[in-house]
Amino acid sequence: MPSQRASTKSISNKTKSSKVVDYAAPECTGSEAVTPAHSQILLSKLLAILEEKAPEAVPLLNQLITALRPNPKDIVESVKRSRPIVISGMPEAGRELAASQRQAHTELSVIKMLDALDIEAKPLEIYRIWTLTDEGLYPSFHDSITQSERELDKELRRHARELNDNMLVKRFMGFTAKK
Repeated sequence: MPSQRASTKSISNKTKSSKVVDYAAPECTGSEAVTPAHSQILLSKLLAILEEKAPEAVPLLNQLITALRPNPKDIVESVKRSRPIVISGMPEAGRELAASQRQAHTELSVIKMLDALDIEAKPLEIYRIWTLTDEGLYPSFHDSITQSERELDKELRRHARELNDNMLVKRFMGFTAKK
């Protein structure tokens, strides 16, 4: 009966013909920053693994790379929004001035406020929250609800206030009725 064991000659031929791929990642603990060259190496190794083991996942990897690529506009917006100062009650120039003069007045008022607070920073951008009305006051705003819904909401808040007046611990807040 012939032997079932493969000979060493047939094993050595198999290892010579098989493709050997080194999947070992460069030494990395995960806490240090990844350089662009290092990320390209990691990406190419991941692509090699996927092409060999699961080629249907390669398009998903490409979509993931596209989704994770940072958008410069989002980065700039997040930096701007991380350090805003909101000042309420700043004096406004009247309608008799041109729009550019009103903006210059607002900028000068903000700079004077920062000087009074001894803040050594120059504002990058200054915005008004509302547009100026003829009375010089900002318009009040409400949710986009009808007058009857607004009155119902007011009644529900009054009812919640009455319930809270008779209790030691305040439990009721304004709420809306379900339709």
